Amino acid sequence: MELSNKYKIEKYLGNIYNLLGLYNHLNGNIPLAIEHFNNSIDFYDKVGDIVEAIKPINNLGNIYYHIYGDKDRALNYFNRGYKISNKYGFVQGSIIFVNNIGEIYLNDLQYNKALPYFKEAIKTAEKNR
Repeated sequence: MELSNKYKIEKYLGNIYNLLGLYNHLNGNIPLAIEHFNNSIDFYDKVGDIVEAIKPINNLGNIYYHIYGDKDRALNYFNRGYKISNKYGFVQGSIIFVNNIGEIYLNDLQYNKALPYFKEAIKTAEKNR
């Protein structure tokens, strides 16, 4: 990270911050993980690599859902990632995000809301084999 900053090579900082976020998440330092994931998104945006930003966006959605139980915030992140994935044709990302959204509704016993997301995931996966 020091070298990227020193030589103004910012294109790697998005990935570095995402990895630091994962490290801190796995070691239980969730506030620092969130900070690193947000930094990652900022650097991916700064260098115009928005598709790569879906990684920390997904990580934040998972933290807010699985650790804090904040469904609304998680849905905001997952919907944001889904929109980016669709806009740039990243099929795998689209499938992951609709599956995550469906999982939230399923776990909340909102089966009628969950089902269309799972159907979309299946349809997209089959279409893009």
